[in-house]
Amino acid sequence: MKKFVVGILTFAIVTAIIIDNYFLFIRGKLSSDAQRTSQSSTTTTSSSPNSTSKTSTRKYKDGTYTGSTVSTQWGNVQVQAVL
Repeated sequence: MKKFVVGILTFAIVTAIIIDNYFLFIRGKLSSDAQRTSQSSTTTTSSSPNSTSKTSTRKYKDGTYTGSTVSTQWGNVQVQAVL
């Protein structure tokens, strides 16, 4: 009886690990690939850097964007992005 219970518990743990890996690696990769595809299709720019006729549907305009300050265990952190 003890071997049977150990076998059932082992099967349950292995099944849980397989399901967890599916959601962590496979499904996460599929959703991130879909997000990259949708992002690349919404932003279209000319391949020439000096071209004056650019087709762009970007969400943000060029400039400097500064985030709010957040307290972490290593100190305060603030992010700044320049587009």
